[in-house]
Amino acid sequence: MIGVVFFIVGLALFHKILSLVTAVAGGFLLYDALRLYSLNPVVSIALAAILTLEGIFVQYRPSKKPRQPEFTNVTSI
Repeated sequence: MIGVVFFIVGLALFHKILSLVTAVAGGFLLYDALRLYSLNPVVSIALAAILTLEGIFVQYRPSKKPRQPEFTNVTSI
């Protein structure tokens, strides 16, 4: 019974959790890459945190729908 409840909650939150996880994973990947190139750990953490926050912002901002052109019925004489 508990498994069914968690499954339904997981389905409801799937897209929100997925975007958060991908942003955090990107931050971890950047941190690992910067540490591989021997960058200062404090700077690596700061850059990874900035990238993670930017990723979360980009994925959660509302998407803008393209405007449809407006057609008017103009008749020529």
